[in-house]
Amino acid sequence: MLPALRRYLNAATVGGFDRYVAAALLMAVVGVVGLVWSRRRGDRMRALGELALVLTCFAVLYRLLASSDPRSHVVELAHFVEYGILAMLTFTSRGKLSPAARWSQTLFLVVAVGVVDEAIQWALASRVAEIRDIALNAAAGGLGLCYVGWVLRAGDRGRGARLTRAEARHLVTVGAFLLPALTAFLYVVHLGYWVRWDDIEFVSQFRPSEIDRVGEARRARWARSGASEKNALQEPAGLLTLEDFYVTEARRHIQARNEAADGGDLRMATGENLIVERWYRPYVEVAGAARTDLPVELVGGSYRSPVPAHLWPGLASVSVWGPLIVVELALVALAAYWVRLEKRT
Repeated sequence: MLPALRRYLNAATVGGFDRYVAAALLMAVVGVVGLVWSRRRGDRMRALGELALVLTCFAVLYRLLASSDPRSHVVELAHFVEYGILAMLTFTSRGKLSPAARWSQTLFLVVAVGVVDEAIQWALASRVAEIRDIALNAAAGGLGLCYVGWVLRAGDRGRGARLTRAEARHLVTVGAFLLPALTAFLYVVHLGYWVRWDDIEFVSQFRPSEIDRVGEARRARWARSGASEKNALQEPAGLLTLEDFYVTEARRHIQARNEAADGGDLRMATGENLIVERWYRPYVEVAGAARTDLPVELVGGSYRSPVPAHLWPGLASVSVWGPLIVVELALVALAAYWVRLEKRT
């Protein structure tokens, strides 16, 4: 719903979506300070110092994890509030657990929700998904956890600090499910392959042997489609439209080509245009995105495309997945051992 709400507010009000989100963030900050002031009456100055430390960590983490696109910053700040509130509600609802279990379960839940959220966004053409966003959401949850558990002292009335065996087994079991989910997300969303052609190379979600076949399949499908479906390829995707990753890659290379041409970078514009014409010609034909004002040969030697930046060819190496597999096997073995131990006792 967020993209639709953004478009509506931008069209209906002065300042649009960003204005309302900024106002909501300001109210959230006031609420955060107000809770500290009312709950820590005996040591308010110390509490405000602890809050300042949490906010400093927020600023550092946001600086490290925020998108390079300034248009995304307001939404990412809103995510900090959302996942911070999720962490606070989860932590306060786990009052019967030990403090260590409350902290651990809260953080695990925030990460799990982040994975599900980003997986849904990955499937939709109107949204994007990255492991960086999961890290951003987890950082937001961690800061919310520090706020409610440390600054507000909400966990002071819990049981003993040590984990019980049942709590530890539960955490290990959750970790054994969460690690494969994160690994699968990395594999599906970020795994890329180098595609090389003469002096040009770029990263694609499709293997070099697949991308031509996928393009021809799209060409055949679009040849049978009506004018409305063809026109939809040239317009912003609908809210619940499933993403066609071949189209997404084509659009990103075309956008990079056009921006480079408009900025006077003839080498990049030519390189991107050659990629588009060689590998994404079916989309170019349907969308009418061809350009005839660029050279037909590469300018200035070899060219490596920076598009799309979220794909990581290094994930194709077995050495990346080996440690994750070892950790997963260890978690499964430990969980199974504790289950068998509990049955004996």
